[in-house]
Amino acid sequence: LYGDLVERHARDPEQLMRVAGTLREATREGLGELRGVLDAMAPAKGDLSTLAENLRRTGARAAAAGEASVDVLVEGPGDTHVDGAVRLALVRVFQESVANALRHGKARRVSARLATIEGGRVRLTVEDDAGGIDGMRRRAEELGGTYAIDAGTSAGVRIVLELPRESQ
Repeated sequence: LYGDLVERHARDPEQLMRVAGTLREATREGLGELRGVLDAMAPAKGDLSTLAENLRRTGARAAAAGEASVDVLVEGPGDTHVDGAVRLALVRVFQESVANALRHGKARRVSARLATIEGGRVRLTVEDDAGGIDGMRRRAEELGGTYAIDAGTSAGVRIVLELPRESQ
């Protein structure tokens, strides 16, 4: 796609610069998402604290281009094991939530909390001070979990994802 755009605008330096900027941004975003996915799939340890650290790095990469902050907290025992498929789903929902909050909602602050809850489940809550996050319910339901979004408050958006720690 970008190669076609470069060929199409080869004689128009202004358009070519726009294509280059778009390509650079898409590459940066793609690499950031890939790093987050790889961290989730093959971390040194499969516990909640390691997952939180991976999310912190992913959030920092996403926020680096702007003046936003992304915080990740763990509530409860950090050494709780989380299955690989569940870690991956949590990372992807986190990535989408943060990207949407920063890009579309123009958030200045995003906070996430990872917690173990009753019934052998883990909860990811992502909140921002903006608005406009799309639903990610299907991913949660595929793993036997739940997904809720609350965009009706003046403070921004809150996303709550609950999944079993072991994939079904």
